[in-house]
Amino acid sequence: EEEANVNLIRHVYTEFTRGNIPGVLSLLADDVEWTDPGYPDLPYAGARRGRKQVEDFFIKLNEYVALTQLEPRSYISQGNTGVALGYFEGRGKATGKTFKSDWAMTWRIQDQKIVYYHAYVDTASVAKTLNKGS
Repeated sequence: EEEANVNLIRHVYTEFTRGNIPGVLSLLADDVEWTDPGYPDLPYAGARRGRKQVEDFFIKLNEYVALTQLEPRSYISQGNTGVALGYFEGRGKATGKTFKSDWAMTWRIQDQKIVYYHAYVDTASVAKTLNKGS
């Protein structure tokens, strides 16, 4: 089970880095809980529920941020919970300013579908790149 969970989480990152958002969404449960922190400083952030709201997250993320690197570096799995630890770099599309941050992302899996996701990132670093005034 734990190996299958890690493989599912890896598959999410693979689909995302390919730009296959429908592929990512297909790996989520219908009522997935999805939290990316930093709202309102990060306009794409917040708590969402269900695939349609998560799709909106990806649309807004793409509107504001260009990720230039997304690197999951290690995975930890216990029971139905998995954690990916990694690093990313990117830039604010409106400003061209760049950011970089280590991150941790927590996933919960049930019946080989993602039912819960929560990201932990340096939201202040990313927010600075989106603000034209800073």
